[in-house]
Amino acid sequence: MLIIRLATENDIPAVAHFAELLHGKLNSLPMDKRVIAHKIQRSCISVEQDIISPYNELYFFVMEDTEKQSIVGCAAIDACVGLKPFYAFRIAQFEHISHEQNFRRKVKLLELNTELDGSTELCSLYLLPEYRKKNNGKLLSLSRLMFMAIFPKRFSDRVFADIRGYSEEDEDPPFWKHVIKPFMPFDFMEAETLTGLEKRQFIIDLMPKFPICVNLLPPSAQAAIGRSHPTTASAKTMLERQGFHFHDYVSIFDAGPTVMSFINNIHIMNERRFVMVTGVNIPPAHTHTLLSQKKYLLATTTNSFRVALEEAQIEDDEVIISSESAKNLGVDVGDTLCVFNI
Repeated sequence: MLIIRLATENDIPAVAHFAELLHGKLNSLPMDKRVIAHKIQRSCISVEQDIISPYNELYFFVMEDTEKQSIVGCAAIDACVGLKPFYAFRIAQFEHISHEQNFRRKVKLLELNTELDGSTELCSLYLLPEYRKKNNGKLLSLSRLMFMAIFPKRFSDRVFADIRGYSEEDEDPPFWKHVIKPFMPFDFMEAETLTGLEKRQFIIDLMPKFPICVNLLPPSAQAAIGRSHPTTASAKTMLERQGFHFHDYVSIFDAGPTVMSFINNIHIMNERRFVMVTGVNIPPAHTHTLLSQKKYLLATTTNSFRVALEEAQIEDDEVIISSESAKNLGVDVGDTLCVFNI
């Protein structure tokens, strides 16, 4: 059985291994075990705090295969980015018109800004390749939204996720090569690594201060703006189905799309239900359909947050779950679960 739970210090080696597998391709999981340890320790502190409004909290989650007792994925929520400025390009669009020549031309500009400061970011999503099947990716990604649905005061009104930008296999992104590289003394991976280590002064010092005219860029760079990498397309689609949309912000190095939503517009926030466990059903042997054909995200509502995607029988405000679900979620009859029908 797969469950999502809050990370502990015992999970640091596994998450650090994920960072090594990524080779710096995800700046929120840098190849630095000390930084990974700090993130998880920060998460442990954050979850124990009484939050009136978000500030600098981080919530880090891991996916555990309970049968193998191994960590197979991770994800995180940065409650309020911008303590150190969060940079993005905003796409501005204008139309030049010449009535004399009977001619119109749309002009796009990329403007460096920190307008996303103060927002909540969904980040650090990684799942081992052998587990990228069935609904495992959906469970890992949506578990963060379940946490937000249970503890909304911990988060900002606006929520966003940076989606990895387009690149050919084993090549730097075309946007980086044609637009950003001329301003930088190092390669793409080092820029991503420095950002992940929160060493962002170079962005202030070296990034162009003036708007970049998209119309003057090579076609491959133009085509990459707002385009997601093939490996992240499903993650983007999943968020869009939850009410996230592209709002003309892109990442500063690979021009990947930033999708966002107001927290109250996220579907899980409006459709999740709180129910009481009234039965723990021990399924009969050799029966594949344990309780019903419907699968739900089942999440505990305490600080020892856990989520599973399992079959359940729900009627009104009551739920019956399997004995395996009860064991792995750490709940019993009388406890409350937050549920969402996927």
